[in-house]
Amino acid sequence: MTSDTRREMDRYYHDVIGGEYDRVILDPRQTASDLLFSGHHKILPRDGHMLDIGCGTGQAICRFVPPARFTNVTALDHSEGMLNVARRNVRDQGISNVEFIQTDVLDWLEGKPPQRYDLITAIGFLHHLTEEQIRWVIERMAGCLADKGCILIADPLDTAGQTEPPAISRWNQASLAATASYSEEPEEPDERPIPVRLMHDAFAAAGLRIVHHSSSWEIFNHSTQPSWWERLRIRWLYHHGGPGLVNAWTLARY
Repeated sequence: MTSDTRREMDRYYHDVIGGEYDRVILDPRQTASDLLFSGHHKILPRDGHMLDIGCGTGQAICRFVPPARFTNVTALDHSEGMLNVARRNVRDQGISNVEFIQTDVLDWLEGKPPQRYDLITAIGFLHHLTEEQIRWVIERMAGCLADKGCILIADPLDTAGQTEPPAISRWNQASLAATASYSEEPEEPDERPIPVRLMHDAFAAAGLRIVHHSSSWEIFNHSTQPSWWERLRIRWLYHHGGPGLVNAWTLARY
């Protein structure tokens, strides 16, 4: 499969599943995602210009913009289906200073970005790319970064055959994710977790240092409105499960 064919297949896939993506993917992970990003909130820039790469349904904007005062937010995604949901989610949060651009992110980054950004987010985006593209995108993100800016990346990492602890596996068997599915799901492009060494080498080559790193296994909600007990149980599993598949990094220039 050529790179262009893979990119077009990926775009079509996200156009089809965009309207149900939050229900199937984001909502079951909400509590664990809050824990994953909790330490990053404290150190990310809270004003200036924000760039969201592969914005999907707007999860990064809804998570990081409301408590901040960004002058403007630029959100990029190749899928109009995802962007339609992102526009609605952002509007529901009362956020109005967002420019949504439907574009191939690689093409957009290859041009000259209109400004430097204080916060660049790329959540669940890099694992859609080839290893060569991952290195290139991280280098380009570093080149778009303001002097004191930060990059937030979140993606799955290859666990080298290590599997989730039994307690998490048992918990997930009765979770929302165990039964959640799309009403229509076209063929998905081949994707896989990113090798650990690739990420660290790409950070170093781009002149980026890790300011904060968080990692866990996938842990899913059992209900759409989890009780305090359910949230407490997920917190315990998160902290006792150790590092795993899901990873997030806040990065800055050396």
